[in-house]
Amino acid sequence: MDPLQAKRLLWESLRKNEEPPKEIIAWLLRKNEDLDERTKIELVCLCAKAILPFDRDVFWKLARLLYPSYWYVWLVSNAAKTVGLFGGNWRNFYNAGIQGIRELPMGMRSLGYTTMAMSISDISKAYSYGLAKNSVKTLPFAYSSVFGGSAIRSAEVFVKIGFEIEKNIMTLTNIVNAATLLTPSSKVYVLSTIASKIAHISDELLMRILARCFNMFKYLTPEATMEAEAIMAAKLVEIYGGDIEELIRLAKRIGNRARNAIKHAIIRILQDTEGKAFYELDLGSLEDGSILSDIRETIERKKRLREKLMEKLSGVLIREKSI
Repeated sequence: MDPLQAKRLLWESLRKNEEPPKEIIAWLLRKNEDLDERTKIELVCLCAKAILPFDRDVFWKLARLLYPSYWYVWLVSNAAKTVGLFGGNWRNFYNAGIQGIRELPMGMRSLGYTTMAMSISDISKAYSYGLAKNSVKTLPFAYSSVFGGSAIRSAEVFVKIGFEIEKNIMTLTNIVNAATLLTPSSKVYVLSTIASKIAHISDELLMRILARCFNMFKYLTPEATMEAEAIMAAKLVEIYGGDIEELIRLAKRIGNRARNAIKHAIIRILQDTEGKAFYELDLGSLEDGSILSDIRETIERKKRLREKLMEKLSGVLIREKSI
């Protein structure tokens, strides 16, 4: 059987909530080892999800093809959510997921716990909370490739279930802050993303995390600083929306390290609000202040550079036309 055809038929079964064709199940159970790893994982997950409402024995046969791996944990976690939301016995899937996580390499366990916590959070906040706590405990041992994702997902779980949010988020950010696997600019991304997840929870907590983000700037090279400022500008727009006054207040509270990121965030907001290019922006309606003076200087400098570039471009076009 052609894997692409099998994939198409399995998606069709899921869309129609129909039992997948038996020949695909038989072929996958028989030939899965002949498939490349990515194709095998995708087809097994699709087939197992499609068969779950119809035949649990076949589901487990398919799931065991991925054991032990992160994708096995992902599959049984989603099955627990699906079964639990329909009032079924989800604990068998939960227990299987826990066993699967224990079989993972230590560097993958944090991601396994938080993946399961996110699914279980729709069924049991207590179980989900325990899983999220285990994710944080194992986070210091996580591989660098999954560290950030696991930390961000854990923050989402804590916010979603609402238990001791500030305490757990601070523990989480302490671990991120102390991580040796992440570069300072990567820490800025992870911490600022966590800040965006808790922005509506506590202004004090938000300020503490943002201060940590900007404190990382002193460890950055000039090139990495530009990257980190772009990351922070995007996150600040996400956090504060179009509230320029709040960003101006933030600039006064955080200090000079935040200046460029906040400046670029305000410029982005003005461009979105006015629907104009940076060189067309009008700052006259804003109250004066040191950060706005910086913005005016930045925009004027960009305007001058643009004018010089346009002059050079016009000169080149005129010469080419004369030739």
